[in-house]
Amino acid sequence: MFKIFFFLSMTTAIARFAYGWWLNRQFEIHCGVYLRRAANANDIKNAKESLYKALMYAHKRGLTEGNTSVVIYDPNNDIGFWYDELSAAYDALNQLPANASVADRTWAFDRIRQYVAEDCRPGSLAFYPYHRIMFWAMGASTFGTLLFALLALFA
Repeated sequence: MFKIFFFLSMTTAIARFAYGWWLNRQFEIHCGVYLRRAANANDIKNAKESLYKALMYAHKRGLTEGNTSVVIYDPNNDIGFWYDELSAAYDALNQLPANASVADRTWAFDRIRQYVAEDCRPGSLAFYPYHRIMFWAMGASTFGTLLFALLALFA
């Protein structure tokens, strides 16, 4: 009996990790790559296109407000702030005239690099809005696996 529960909790853990990997990969393909392209762009047109694609993905997935914290609220995980800063960087690019000075372009690119950097992203952003389910599923499957492994060992 314990072996069945152990198998079920292991299957749950593997499914959770596989789904988490898939969500993270989808975020990287549809948003993360474009954020990196925008941060590394040397041309206003390329930066605008990349940032636009990332913003549209974020808007489509509902990554415009909320917080990715699960147990303790952390302002660093504020999705609304992150989205507003990306939008402000995109607006700053749109306001640049075609014949903008080098200083203005440098300021705009610095602003993009500042807010698009990976360390400015909220944690577990790829899992949002499923981050709470993923957190508790990970905890439950880990606890269940350990408990049933110990019970099977001593039974």
